Amino acid sequence: MTCGGRYANRAVWRAVWQADRIMATYVRSILQDDEYILFVTRLHWVIYARAMVCIMAAPLLSGTVAGAVESQGVRTLALGGGLILMILGLYAALKAWWRRFGTEIVVTDRRVIYKQGVLVRRTVDINVVRIESVDVEQGLVGRWLGYGDVTLRGTGGGMETIRRVARPLDLRNAALAE
Repeated sequence: MTCGGRYANRAVWRAVWQADRIMATYVRSILQDDEYILFVTRLHWVIYARAMVCIMAAPLLSGTVAGAVESQGVRTLALGGGLILMILGLYAALKAWWRRFGTEIVVTDRRVIYKQGVLVRRTVDINVVRIESVDVEQGLVGRWLGYGDVTLRGTGGGMETIRRVARPLDLRNAALAE
């Protein structure tokens, strides 16, 4: 059983069991003995979109240009540009993976925990009784794909926005459930 078996009910246990592979050691290390996990999510895969566009466009653009021209100089330039675009796409994919890997978003029966970063860590813990409102912003594509921006507003005027989070409505409902 994961996280010491501290779940509110069997349905929550099943949901967390499926999502447990995304929850790293930080949240496990700070859970209190009688604290229950209600919801676990992560950043949506859409954060890879820029990288996917670059990686797919690189061979298409360089191949099309290189095949359409007869000049060896322009052909070499097109292939070099495609290679640079491919490298930029791979860099963007690695950066997005690192960001997604280092982000944890968990709602317990007592607080909302948001951690980002691996080498340099930034954490936000908001007690659920101190959450004033949770705003969700989703565009049309975000509604189709299931992602959005979530803003947590605390009673002391504090505000934290989590961008491109998966299942933002479920996160809002879990944070406001208490």
